[in-house]
Amino acid sequence: MMQERVEHDYRVTAWWTSGRTGIAKSDSAPNAIHFTAPKNFGGLEGRWTPEELLLASITSVHERLSCVPETNPLSDAFRERKLADSYS
Repeated sequence: MMQERVEHDYRVTAWWTSGRTGIAKSDSAPNAIHFTAPKNFGGLEGRWTPEELLLASITSVHERLSCVPETNPLSDAFRERKLADSYS
């Protein structure tokens, strides 16, 4: 049984407001994120850096997928679904 394909669309806009700080906004979130260059590049202390935001997004997706048995390649549910899909 083939699973229906669902399209996901994410829109984020980010821009630098000065030499070392910037803002990121999303259509789906009411609050903007103020970010800065890393401290060793002259950024402000106490703000997220683009590098930290990237790692946070990757980590959150990985954690979410590993908690859902149907999407975790190590789970029996994932293996059973893949096996069933191969016969359809």
